Amino acid sequence: MLKTIALAGLIAAAVLAPHLLPAQTSASASREAAHAGHDVIALAGTYANAIVERDVATLDRLLADDFVDVSPDGTVSSRAAFIAEYAHPPATAPVFESAVFDAGDAQVRAYGDTVVVTGRSTWRGIAGGRAFTGELVSTMVAVHRDGQWRIAASHSSAVPPAQGASASSK
Repeated sequence: MLKTIALAGLIAAAVLAPHLLPAQTSASASREAAHAGHDVIALAGTYANAIVERDVATLDRLLADDFVDVSPDGTVSSRAAFIAEYAHPPATAPVFESAVFDAGDAQVRAYGDTVVVTGRSTWRGIAGGRAFTGELVSTMVAVHRDGQWRIAASHSSAVPPAQGASASSK
């Protein structure tokens, strides 16, 4: 009788195991993806602050060796060119006063050791002697390497200023 119960238990375990293990793996993967998303959202904020502060040491630490940036005007920059732009900005470069990344609006997608974040940020500063406020929609790709999240790519597009209410209702 005990052999029959034990055999039935083994058969049940063998039949059910493939169905139980993916659920556990999926739950674990969901927790890891949520944690990674939180880490990368924080990374996006640190990245924006480093740009505002022209903090080259932080940019150097955050950017992957093969980092590439596409700016709102379509300029494609390597890691070295991007960092150099903040280390030695041209006289005509805007001076940023603040950048706020809207983490609540961000879309985060995790693919193993890669996370893609798409979201909006608001930038304030002075350009050409005039104050400005601009909104960007950006996509950032972060990769987990050597125990740290690094930014592999960034692409931003300017959001046009809102049109008047009469123009938007037509």
